[in-house]
Amino acid sequence: MDDFTPDYTVDLSIEQIRLMYDCVNYRIKYWEGSPARPAEEQQKLWKVRDSLYAMILDYTFHEM
Repeated sequence: MDDFTPDYTVDLSIEQIRLMYDCVNYRIKYWEGSPARPAEEQQKLWKVRDSLYAMILDYTFHEM
């Protein structure tokens, strides 16, 4: 996993995280592709999706 310092910290409910995860997945599914969009955008979307999914898994694990 990449080491990074976040620019922002936000408080979100698990429902909001799930909604964001669904939105990012939708964006990935219908991503226009290069050259209409920068190629690195897709990679960034994958990272965001994976981070959101990790939050969902963490919540699920701790709420079992």
